[in-house]
Order: sequence, then C-alpha cells, then structure tokens
Amino acid sequence: MRLVRSVIDLPNVIYLLCYDSDTLAHSIEQAASIKSGHVYLEKIVQLTVMVPKPEPLQLRQWFAEELHLIASAKDEDELSRLKLVIDYEGGRQLRTPRSVVRALDAIRFFWPPLREAKADLADLVWLQLIKDGNPALYRWIEEYCGTAAALSLGTARVEDAEKARELTTLLVTVADGHFDELMYRHIFAEQLPGVELDYSQNANKFKIFDHVSDRDRDEAIRKRRLASPDHYRLYFALAGPSHALTQDNFTSMWAAAEAGAD
Repeated sequence: MRLVRSVIDLPNVIYLLCYDSDTLAHSIEQAASIKSGHVYLEKIVQLTVMVPKPEPLQLRQWFAEELHLIASAKDEDELSRLKLVIDYEGGRQLRTPRSVVRALDAIRFFWPPLREAKADLADLVWLQLIKDGNPALYRWIEEYCGTAAALSLGTARVEDAEKARELTTLLVTVADGHFDELMYRHIFAEQLPGVELDYSQNANKFKIFDHVSDRDRDEAIRKRRLASPDHYRLYFALAGPSHALTQDNFTSMWAAAEAGAD
C-alpha cells in the first residue's frame, strides 16, 4: 500500500489490486498503528469489486463430479450413503475451493490401497471430509473406533464416567449447534459402532459405546466398514489392527471346514 501511494498519481495508469480485505486491513493496523485499516483502504482504493463466494451447492457438485472420476461405489447401498455424506458432511466441510481440492487429494491418496482391500468408499469420504475440516474431531473418531474394537473383542470395559468424559470431549471438538440438526446427527451416529441418538432432555445429543448387536457387527465386518472392529484401522493407517485376522485366514478356514473336520 505504501508503494501504491508513492506512485498513485502517475498519469494514464490504473492499478488492479487483488487482496483479502480483512487480512490487509489487519496488516495495515499493525504496521501503521492506526485504528481502522478499512478506513485507510477507502482512501486508497477508488473502486472495490467483491469476489463472489462460491455457493455451497456448487462446491458439493464439483466435489461429487471429481470424485466420480477417482472412485465409484460398489453397490446401491454404498452409493446412497455416499450421496448423504456429500450432502450433509460436505455441506459443512466443503466451504472453499481449496477445501474441495484438499479433500479430493486425500481421497486420491487413500483410495487405491483401500479399494484393493474392498473398503467402503462412503466411509472413507466421510472421514476425509472431517479430517480436513476438523482435525480434532477426526482424532476423536480414531480413538473412539479403537476403543469400540477392544470392547467388541471383550478386552476392555468403559465405565459410565468415562463415557461421560468422552462424550464431553466429542462435543468440545465442534462448534456450538454443530449437532443440532437431527438428520445430520443421525448420519453421524450411523457411521460409528455403538453410537446412538439421545432423545432425552439432558441435551447430550448421543449415547456412546452402546451395545452393538452381533448382526450389525458382522455386517460391518463383511462390508469392511469403518465400524468394523477388524477393519477400522484401514481408514486411518492403511493397515489392519494388530488383533485382526486377515481375509486369507477366514477364507482358508472356510475352505478347510468345507473339506472336512480334519
């Protein structure tokens, strides 16, 4: 701005300045020790054209179109869940073109090995959107999945006091009102094992580390979902948890059982 001021009166010259007004105004306040950087800018800049912000729907459509070039859902159930993830989680996390690019880059990196492992695309997209938009929430999910897997194996217990602490930690990772929308809260709970909506009057939003039925657990394992105790770590580390049997182990066991008791 000092350079512009020093040469601003040159004849037949128009200057085009591209800047973030809040950032530049703050810098002017700090450098020039003045009260309002915006007032300073008004004295220098004769015409301001505000760059329009991208519409949230446009960002989600752009993300969905690019994602289609990277990966595809295995079946209609996965595709349906993927659309919900893009609409609801994408609507919260995809706020700028940069956030779209970052999420797509993450999926380009993680999807090839997870595709080989037959992981769930909707779960991966959900997790990557959260990772880029809210790293603290991502870390909470990672820790929660590990504890839930230990509970599934019967190697751990979670007392009520610890549940309360973990729930408080979850709510602290997000802004006030983040989980107010019922449909969004339902989709969030559906992604994780043992997370249920809390309809009571104490405004806890969720019940966590709830009982998971054998049917739901087996379904998550079969589909290699994030909620699977045998596969959740694929989504964080591209490797299975140390306790998990591999698919080859299962296949060999079934083949042996069909061959005979010996």
